[in-house]
Amino acid sequence: MAGRGRGRTVPAWMQKGGDGDSSTMSLPTAAPSAPNPSREPVRGMDGDGLAPGWAEAVAHDGRKYWYNITTQVTRWDKPVAGLPQPVSAVPQSQAASVADAGVPNSEPPQQTIPEWKEATAGDGRVYYYHAQTGETRWEKPETEAPVSSLPITPVPSTTAAAKPAVTVPVEVPPQKAPDSDLLEGWLEYKTPEGRVYYHNPSTRETRWERPSKSGSEKAPLQKAPQKHRVAEKPAAEWKEYETPDGKKYYHNPQTNETKWTNPALDDEKSSSKPSDRGRKTDDRKGSRRRGGVTRPRDAKGRPLNDKAAELHFITENEKKRARKADVMESIDLSSMTDIEKTKLFKSVLEELGVTHESRWLETMKICSADPRYFVLSSYGRRHNAFAIYLSQATKRAKVKRILETRRSYDEFFEVLEEHLKNENNKARSLEDCSSATVRMVEEDPRYKAVSDHHERRSMIRSFFIDRERRMRDVHRAKRRENMGALRAVLDKHSSGETPTFHERTSFRQVCDVLAKDPAFLALDEPDRSVVYDEWQNEQRAKVMEARAKEKERKRAQERAKRGAFREKLEELIMSGEIELTARYKDVLPILKEKKWFASTVDQETKTSDLYRDVIDAIEEKLARHKDKFRSILKDAGLSVELGTTFLSIWEKTQPALEENKISKFYAEALFSRQQEKLTVAKKKEEKRVQRIKEDYWDLLRRKEVNEKSSWHEIKVVVSGRSAYKDLVALGGEELPEKSFNEYLAYRSEKEERRRKRHRESEGNKSEVNGDVKKKKVDGDDKLDELQKRKNEILSKLGTDPAAGAEMRDEGEV
Repeated sequence: MAGRGRGRTVPAWMQKGGDGDSSTMSLPTAAPSAPNPSREPVRGMDGDGLAPGWAEAVAHDGRKYWYNITTQVTRWDKPVAGLPQPVSAVPQSQAASVADAGVPNSEPPQQTIPEWKEATAGDGRVYYYHAQTGETRWEKPETEAPVSSLPITPVPSTTAAAKPAVTVPVEVPPQKAPDSDLLEGWLEYKTPEGRVYYHNPSTRETRWERPSKSGSEKAPLQKAPQKHRVAEKPAAEWKEYETPDGKKYYHNPQTNETKWTNPALDDEKSSSKPSDRGRKTDDRKGSRRRGGVTRPRDAKGRPLNDKAAELHFITENEKKRARKADVMESIDLSSMTDIEKTKLFKSVLEELGVTHESRWLETMKICSADPRYFVLSSYGRRHNAFAIYLSQATKRAKVKRILETRRSYDEFFEVLEEHLKNENNKARSLEDCSSATVRMVEEDPRYKAVSDHHERRSMIRSFFIDRERRMRDVHRAKRRENMGALRAVLDKHSSGETPTFHERTSFRQVCDVLAKDPAFLALDEPDRSVVYDEWQNEQRAKVMEARAKEKERKRAQERAKRGAFREKLEELIMSGEIELTARYKDVLPILKEKKWFASTVDQETKTSDLYRDVIDAIEEKLARHKDKFRSILKDAGLSVELGTTFLSIWEKTQPALEENKISKFYAEALFSRQQEKLTVAKKKEEKRVQRIKEDYWDLLRRKEVNEKSSWHEIKVVVSGRSAYKDLVALGGEELPEKSFNEYLAYRSEKEERRRKRHRESEGNKSEVNGDVKKKKVDGDDKLDELQKRKNEILSKLGTDPAAGAEMRDEGEV
């Protein structure tokens, strides 16, 4: 965008941001990668037949082209005065780029050439361009009009269906070259092609002619447009135009100067400067004025930097400091710390009226006239202290502005609250209020304190939203109050010795009873139902809670009875009246004889489970005392044998057992357990010995040992068998022979018993034979009788007896 300032400026296509130096700025192009021809500005040729407002330039390849200084329209053919001029052969996309670059691209309509022109792209491809519509295409258009050649280098657009685009010639930044022969304030520059032009940084005026002391100054090439809002009708010598996007700008045909701002307003506000809000500025630019302070320049007209400017101001204000030298008499700098000096320097800034809007250049000029400015010895420390002071002042100003804004907002809401408190609750904006109320609100100074119309509308909308919310809160509070009153009525009717309502009372019954109650009538049907549901749920919860308490009480009683039963049962077990290994069915008769049994046991109590619990508890204690009991016996040198008695063990180990909290009952139980184990082990050993003897006798039986066998013969036969060896390992070499003799005695006794039974059976044999014969005759008679009976049955059924006999014979076979 062109630089801002009063007076004449550099053309838009030659401007570039700098440090007070004038240079050039390239316009945005459709494709940055395309080669851009360089525009070399020349003067308008008044006597050369060139149309007014047109200038000649040279591209990079040396070819000449012409451009319109006002509209930035470019063409390859020379615009002749007096002839209708065609529009620029620049594609539409490029025209938008020209407008975006800050150069107005609008003129009164001119005659156009309704034909297609041929052009060549950078890669050699041919494309076609319509001079009237700005349309470009790669295919040859179907038209009878001839296609003319247009020597413009296109760049295909990446955003408009691959249409080629044409770049606008731009200027290359010039090289600065001072000249002492120039008028004061003018500097000499050169373009990259070597052409000399002149620029005045103070007025931002640029020209090709040399402004010498003897020559006359001519009008500048162009005034860069300043982008400001149009407020009034332009002056008579200026004409108003619009860019393609609707923006207004102003052009002076006499000076060829172009502006965005209204020249009439610039004349009225010649002492003011454009707003720099939102942009970072540089105080060192010679053309910028901060607080009426202009940056000083050196002998060659170049602007000084901040440090050099400070020296300039110090020298300039030397006499003023001399008149104020007495202020330093009361200040002892040698005894002050750096913090105190910085604090004093900040107080000087505040005293001299330096605010958060002040700039360093302005501050140096004002404060350098005060001797206290030098309490900080170096420029860097002064500048750093100023930056800190400026930051703190900015923060204070921001806080102050916020507080003032907040106070104005609060007062604005107070005005609305005061005047609208009696308005209809359904009002949602000032339009819904009475005209008298609106007039009082708008005439109140606190209302006018908020000057921004949009902010005021937003606050009014917020007020009505908040007002509606507060009214809803009041309605909700009243509703809750009425619901609480109805709830109190329901609680009253559900309490006492004879309550009217209970948890099973229906909503219809409640409505019938409370039909005329004020608390009931104050609510509508849904709210009544809500209160009833809450009350009923609470009543049911109370009933459930009472039942749970009753159940817990019964459980506590049952636990107490079970505890008493366990205590009594443990006493019986420890006293020995009930054995620890006794079964419940053997113990139950003993328990029923006790008086406490009926009082501690009811129908729901399972005494078998309680008995099992007591036994398990005792067994658990025995398991805990088992290892300790064994260690105590081992320390005392005692052991439990089959012939050992418990009393002998108890007398020797009683102190140690009592010290380890092992009562006599548990000690005796552990002693009995060990003796039981010994008994089981003994029986097991006896069974093993008996099995070995049985195996040995079975071996002798298999060898057919009888009364005639001798031990020496049998020993040779069985000595290698495992049964013999097991018997020898059990009792030595004598045990097999002893067992052999026992086996012979057993066989003799057994044979004798067999002979005796034989003799007894022979004596009874004759009697048995007689009985058998008698039984046989009786059986034959019965068979004949049965056969006879069968034949009778068959004859009755119509069956041949002979056939029946045959069937019987077959059945017997």
